[in-house]
Amino acid sequence: MDAVLLSESIVAEYNSIINGITECVLVDEQIIDFMMEGFNEYKKGKMSAKDAARMVQQKVNLFLNE
Repeated sequence: MDAVLLSESIVAEYNSIINGITECVLVDEQIIDFMMEGFNEYKKGKMSAKDAARMVQQKVNLFLNE
């Protein structure tokens, strides 16, 4: 994994997201992979947070329905 310096606004946004988490239970490794994929797309600036979350949700739904 490459280290990338983040702007203060991105750090503040990440901290806001992290501080808002009250519970997170992950059981399946595949779902974790979906989440990391979405996070990485957001981090690279390729997707907004909402689009990344939507992509993760769609992949999880498909995975759970298979």
